[in-house]
Amino acid sequence: MEIKIPLERLKTNIREGIMRCFENKSVNLPKRIKKEILTIILSLLIFPSILLAQDVLYRNNGTIIKGEYDSKSSSDTSLRFKPNYQAWTYYHVNTVNFIKSFNGNILYPTGIIANLKSNKYHLPIVKHLPEKADQKYFETIDDADNAGFIPCSVCFDDSPTISDYYYERELIKNYLLNIQSNYEIIGAHPQLPQIRSILDTIVKGWPEVLKGYDYRVQIYEDDYPNAFAIGGGYIFISSGLLNMIEDDSELEAVLAHEIGHNERRHLLRVFKKHQNNSKNSMLLAVFIGAATYLATLDTDRAVAGILITKAVTDVVSEISLKGYSREMEQEADILAQLYFHETESSSNPLIRILDKFATYSLTRNGFIPRNSILSTHPHIKQRILQVQNTSIFKYDDPLTFEAYPVKRKDLIPGFIKLKINYVFMAPSSTKDETVCSLVGSIINEHPEYNFTINNLTFNFLSNVGIRQLDGFAGNIIKHQSESDFIGVIRVPSNKSQDLMEVLKNKSFLPYSMDISNVVILPGKDAKKIGYRPIQCRMTIK
Repeated sequence: MEIKIPLERLKTNIREGIMRCFENKSVNLPKRIKKEILTIILSLLIFPSILLAQDVLYRNNGTIIKGEYDSKSSSDTSLRFKPNYQAWTYYHVNTVNFIKSFNGNILYPTGIIANLKSNKYHLPIVKHLPEKADQKYFETIDDADNAGFIPCSVCFDDSPTISDYYYERELIKNYLLNIQSNYEIIGAHPQLPQIRSILDTIVKGWPEVLKGYDYRVQIYEDDYPNAFAIGGGYIFISSGLLNMIEDDSELEAVLAHEIGHNERRHLLRVFKKHQNNSKNSMLLAVFIGAATYLATLDTDRAVAGILITKAVTDVVSEISLKGYSREMEQEADILAQLYFHETESSSNPLIRILDKFATYSLTRNGFIPRNSILSTHPHIKQRILQVQNTSIFKYDDPLTFEAYPVKRKDLIPGFIKLKINYVFMAPSSTKDETVCSLVGSIINEHPEYNFTINNLTFNFLSNVGIRQLDGFAGNIIKHQSESDFIGVIRVPSNKSQDLMEVLKNKSFLPYSMDISNVVILPGKDAKKIGYRPIQCRMTIK
């Protein structure tokens, strides 16, 4: 049910009707006004949000926010918007695609201006538009794209719209310096064009929405077979690994695995964990806190870089040696397998390359660096077993759950959404146990609050029963953002087929979810607000 009555007219009719009723109780109101007043009363009972403005703001991270747009108080760089049930707030223009009114009119931006000379298009509100004679007007960005124009890099920032991006970028800079000081980069390797072509193919066929990194690969001189990702789209392959690889499919498996590390931002996660465990965490917190704050200010990114450099110089070498955890390697394996599944290709190349590493480790030359694709040996054989015995199921449309707060009136229904795209079933390292991984994303639509999930359980009925979905510990879902996740359910192997059938048929119930509102202070651990978690019931959308 959608009611499209302008708010001002509704208010006028309410006021008019009430005044007439007070003046003369026996007065007969016009049918039109009676009908609209009745509509209002019903709306208040059924749809209390009708009295709120229904402008819709579409952010470029996929979030959709309903509320009221204040065009008069907006500027060239920020847009003033009031989400329903929340206070007025400002959104940077680079984070907003467009704003529509309740009747579908575009409120922002009002058209696109293309430069006929440079072949670039601009937002209409900026001051660097071309001369009138060189302008061409388009109603939408798509219209400008279809006409062959390209976006102005100033008006349309193509940096990834993810949290901690500039923080991560400075980490990568320091890691690159570490690599360049220890290895010789082969800039003109004859296989480089072929490798880049395969990388582009994988990126185009990736099973998830990409973070927006500019992917690039470099080859370095080292006899040991190795490949590693440092985040931000950077992938490094040793000359020794290229000598081991026999065909393009094996190279494709290596690259898909490393893209998985990039997309799950494992470098950033490792560093944050190191920061929390470090003996010098207090000193690190001071530098990182200042840097994280300054990185949010466009004019102070250079200062942020200096501070982060001071914070990470002493620890980046240690991260390079320790590499990624077994759980992170398994995440990268899962994403590589999902890629092969989406492209209807066999995952045998991934098995072959892992087996080569396992065999190589038994030779007299078989020292394996910890940050290698074979990291966490002797668990390579377990990883091979998992790839060989994997079952993958993809939902035609994401299975979506919405959170409804039980006692919090300040949180609107559906403020958190859980989307599941894939079911991934594989044997565990524990005998007679199967690991079921649910691959998807969590969306936090709240304009201000950050949340962390304490507990999430499902009732799978049949003989599987109530199970907890693990994999969220320490993960923070920032306001108005979408975060990837791989949730894990462990069941006895004799119940794995039952669980897969229940998941395929969607014949299970979301049981409960407990979350906490957290405050993120620069350089400090997230602090929970309130002593009790927020209880939510989950519904299937």
